[in-house]
Amino acid sequence: MGVRLRVSAVPSFDTLQPVTITPSTVKITPDKIDDRFRLVMKNVSDEPVVPELLSTQASVIDVELPTEPIAPGREAAIYVKATGPTEAVKKTSFTFAMSDSAATRYSIPVEIGASPRASATKTGVNPTNNLTGRNAIRPTSSKRDTGGK
Repeated sequence: MGVRLRVSAVPSFDTLQPVTITPSTVKITPDKIDDRFRLVMKNVSDEPVVPELLSTQASVIDVELPTEPIAPGREAAIYVKATGPTEAVKKTSFTFAMSDSAATRYSIPVEIGASPRASATKTGVNPTNNLTGRNAIRPTSSKRDTGGK
């Protein structure tokens, strides 16, 4: 049994399928521990998609994903909130899969108690990134390639 990796260059994050996510990380500072942070998910595919949460550390963060299908070209919000105060820096992540044919997965890193500059936007504040993909997240994986050889 071997492992097969398939790698391809991405000329622009706007070409990632099926969605782009900005910003690509969440850093929650001690002074913002009670705030809810917003990430923007944009469907760049040609079919509607729905994200499904696969894993998270619920004792550290609460994650809200869109529940309705996201139409091609449309955006939806992901919300992340720390579930309680922290005395030390905690690093975690959450992973979700899309309903596309490849079941593309995305993992978003979250740092709580991080330095004063937060990467995600507070609820109600428009993201500063213009979705050109400069800070867009890349898919972490899709369905396994079994090769057939």
